[in-house]
Amino acid sequence: MNILSLADVLEDIAEFVDKCLGPLGSGGTKDLAIYVRDFIIQLCATIIIFLLVRFLIWKPITKMLEQKRDAADKELEEAKAKNESAILLESELKKQLSEAQIEVKSILDNAQMEANARREEIINDAKEEAKRRLEKAQVEIDQEIKNKQQEIREMIVTTAFAAATKILEHEVDKDKYIQVVNEIIEGANK
Repeated sequence: MNILSLADVLEDIAEFVDKCLGPLGSGGTKDLAIYVRDFIIQLCATIIIFLLVRFLIWKPITKMLEQKRDAADKELEEAKAKNESAILLESELKKQLSEAQIEVKSILDNAQMEANARREEIINDAKEEAKRRLEKAQVEIDQEIKNKQQEIREMIVTTAFAAATKILEHEVDKDKYIQVVNEIIEGANK
């Protein structure tokens, strides 16, 4: 097992710091020319990359992003317009619905009024028909009563004539008279 001592850890940290400091570290100025040359190359490479990105990649990317932003703005505007249109359409539909409900109520009220008027008309017609039938029945009853009264008169006349005939056939005696009347009454009951 390999245990690192504190001195080894500190020595590793010192080497790392020296490497990070470059020519300013413990190596001194002997490697300074190498570091300056590397620094200039890296600076030139960075400038070239920056210019390439700026002119070859940045413009198309920004143009594409602007197009996407414009398209998104256009879609947003269209969505707002459609939303406003939908709100207007909704309010118009609500208005039409309320008008339709009012119209339906009016139609139903008119239909109910017409139905009530028709019902009254039918009831009045039925009352008139019943009155006519009642009057006709009363006329028929009155005629039947007259006919029966006429029949009764004829029966009375016939019976009276028969009674008078029988009375005249017999002597007029009170006892015989009562007996004849009783016979006539019994004959009439049969």
